[in-house]
Amino acid sequence: MGKQEIMKVFLPEVLFITKARDADQYDFWTSLPQGRQKLAEEIGELVDDANERRQKDNNSFQSSLF
Repeated sequence: MGKQEIMKVFLPEVLFITKARDADQYDFWTSLPQGRQKLAEEIGELVDDANERRQKDNNSFQSSLF
């Protein structure tokens, strides 16, 4: 398995989500166990956005060092 990250999102109930890849190589978010797919997709989108912002901030910081 590749790189893994754990993020904590506060909800009124426990929900485990993971990013997976289907047979067509499409990445998607899903809940474990399945059944809360829509919520997993919505939270997964927020996680992706946070990761993109963090990566952009890290790249900006690194380029300012040189």
